Amino acid sequence: MKVLMLVGRFHPNLVPWIEAFEQQGWDCSVIVGGESVNRVERFRPRVLDPQSVDDAVARRVIGEPGPDLVIIRSKDAGFHRIVRAARKQGAAAIYYDQRPYLRQAGWRAFRWDLSKVMQRVWNGQPRVGVTTTRGQANGRPRLWRHWVRVPMAVPESVEQRPYFRDNVPTVLMVGRLANQKKRHLWALNALEEFGGPYRLLVAGAGDDSHTAPGKRSREYYQQVREALRAPQHEERVQLLEDVPHERMSALYRQADVFVLPSTKELLGISIVEAMAHGCAVLASSGAGATGYMSDGVDGLVFDRDSYHAFRDALHRLLSDPEGVRGLGQQAVRTIRERHRHADFVHQLCRIAGIEQRQRGR
Repeated sequence: MKVLMLVGRFHPNLVPWIEAFEQQGWDCSVIVGGESVNRVERFRPRVLDPQSVDDAVARRVIGEPGPDLVIIRSKDAGFHRIVRAARKQGAAAIYYDQRPYLRQAGWRAFRWDLSKVMQRVWNGQPRVGVTTTRGQANGRPRLWRHWVRVPMAVPESVEQRPYFRDNVPTVLMVGRLANQKKRHLWALNALEEFGGPYRLLVAGAGDDSHTAPGKRSREYYQQVREALRAPQHEERVQLLEDVPHERMSALYRQADVFVLPSTKELLGISIVEAMAHGCAVLASSGAGATGYMSDGVDGLVFDRDSYHAFRDALHRLLSDPEGVRGLGQQAVRTIRERHRHADFVHQLCRIAGIEQRQRGR
C-alpha cells in the first residue's frame, strides 16, 4: 500500500503519521510546497512549487501505479490537481487540518461549516476530512469531519525513567522562539518566583520571523533570547535553538515537567510527545492537544488567561516529586492505550473507504 501526503510545509507533527504508516508496511511519500525551517533529518520530503503543477505534471507526480491514499493539507490548486489525478486512478483521498472537530453549536456555525463543505465539493477537493483536534466537549461535530488521535510511539523503558535527578526538578518548554503566543517568559518568571532549585530547558526554532510576518516577531525573539541568556540565569537555564527533531527525545527524557503556556495552539504536538516520555504536562486551556488529557489524571490544564493559575500549578508540581511521577506515568499509559500506530492507520483507511474499495475489486 502507498500513501502520498501533500502539505504546504513540512512540520514535525507529520513525523508520527509517517512512522505509523511505515510501521504498518506502507510506502509513504511527502510532497511540500516550500522549504521548512523545522529540522527533521530522517525525512526528506520532495519540494514542489504548486504553481508549476498543471494536469500533465500532476499525472507524472502520481506515476503508475499511483498511491492508494492521498492526504492533503493545502489550499493550492496545483496540489489539488495531483489529488484529482490520483482519484482518477482509483485512489482514496481525504483532507487534513487542525480545526476542532467539535464546533460551536448554532445555525451560524453550521452554515459556515456547510459553505466550506460545498466549496470543497465544487472545487473537486476531497469531501471527507480528518482533524487531530477534538475541540470543546459541548460542541457539535463538523460536517464530514472525523477526529483522529495523533499516533505516538512510547520509548522503551520509559516506565523506569528517573525523576528529580539530584533533587532538582527540570522543566522543559518547546516552541518557536519568535512566536509571542508561546509566552516563553511566563515559565522563566514563574520559576524565578519559586524560591527553590530548578533547571529550565527551552528548545525551539530560532528567528524565523521572516516566514510568517504578523504571527512572529524578531523583537520578541530578541527579548526572549536576552532574558534566557542573562548572566544571572547561566547555571539554571539552557536555551537550545533549532534542535533537530531526532534530538528531542533526549530532552523529553531529561525533563520532569513539561509546560506549554501558549495563548492558543490548534494542536500542540509537543504535549503528546511529552506525555509519551513520562513528563508531567502543564498546558494552557488554549492548546488543542489538551483534548487528549484528563485534567489531574495524566496532566494538568490551567486557564490560558491566568498567569497566577499557571505559576501556582507549576509551583505545586515542583514541590511534589511523587505527584510528578504519578502524572507522568499515567500519561505514558494514556498514550500507549489510545495512540497506537495500528489504530491510527486502520481508522484513516476506514474513513477514506479503502477497505470497501478493496472488497469491491
